[in-house]
Amino acid sequence: MTSAVESTPVLRVSTPVQAYDFKTLRLEPTVWEILPDQRLIGVQLGAGEGDLQSYSVVLNWVDSVRAKLIKK
Repeated sequence: MTSAVESTPVLRVSTPVQAYDFKTLRLEPTVWEILPDQRLIGVQLGAGEGDLQSYSVVLNWVDSVRAKLIKK
């Protein structure tokens, strides 16, 4: 939701409106962020993908990459 806020001469807040439609954008509703320049970044589901079922977390990925680079 988004609203316009005016602080002078009196505090006024507009009626909230929907800022982004995650379903239309095919964004996972729990994995998104608003960047400092007000752009939206998120995980977009591919065509034919339904709800996200699992996440993969890679720990120490820098060490894995470094090890692969050193071996070559």
